[in-house]
Amino acid sequence: MTRAYASTVIDAGVDTVWGLVRDFGAVGRWIPGCKGCDVLVDIDPTRPVRRLVLADEDVVEEVLLTRDDLLRRIQYGFPGQLPRGMRSFIGTAQVREVTDGDRTFIEWSSEFDTDQEWESKMIANISGMLTQIIAAVAAEAQGKGRSNA
Repeated sequence: MTRAYASTVIDAGVDTVWGLVRDFGAVGRWIPGCKGCDVLVDIDPTRPVRRLVLADEDVVEEVLLTRDDLLRRIQYGFPGQLPRGMRSFIGTAQVREVTDGDRTFIEWSSEFDTDQEWESKMIANISGMLTQIIAAVAAEAQGKGRSNA
């Protein structure tokens, strides 16, 4: 399995950061390039699907696989067709308290299977997206994000 990864330390409390990450539908308010997000729970309330409408009008659906408030971790996947070149996908976001001040460690990863010819390009693209997502979480947690404008 191939892995793309990004992490950072955010100058905000762990409860604030976890509140943003755990809210499966909130991503539409702060993720870069997203015009909106609807959460569909009528299919299976234990596995809601979020439908993201991107700036270019593309629609991406992601299903919540797990949400663990004790570990402060979510995992999600694609409920239908995978993006071109992928055979499997699991995204994971986890936040942890930093004991040195009111700060939070956040890490976001994507694990997926792909053909070797796509691997390096997908790792670079997805790692870049994860870095942007984490930066957006940091900005939102610090009151500088899209929904605070």
